[in-house]
Amino acid sequence: MNLVAERSRRGMSQLDLAKEVGSATSSVSNWENGTVTPSGKKLLMLCDVLDSPAEYLLERFGMDDDA
Repeated sequence: MNLVAERSRRGMSQLDLAKEVGSATSSVSNWENGTVTPSGKKLLMLCDVLDSPAEYLLERFGMDDDA
């Protein structure tokens, strides 16, 4: 998943990202391995923190319209 790449590109650990979006590290891990999709509110927070558009992140979660 590219969520990992985006987080890593910014030098963030799962803990760093979890703190930024007010979630547990287990949630970040679940998002990254694709077992759970972030809620709308968390997705918007991820977009802000990772400076990535929602469409890009949704595509990475396998939720794009072309799937």
